[in-house]
Amino acid sequence: MLLPKSSPPYLNTPGKCLRFVIEGYDGEDPDKLADFLDETRKDLTTNATD
Repeated sequence: MLLPKSSPPYLNTPGKCLRFVIEGYDGEDPDKLADFLDETRKDLTTNATD
């Protein structure tokens, strides 16, 4: 489960507006999901300067 977290709008800056907390439920390992996301990061994100 990925839970988005965000600061109030007046504290947000471009590229630093949203973060996620990774939690595991029913025996799921959150570290496995974190490893997968790290391995596929380039396929899942874009860079605004590209």
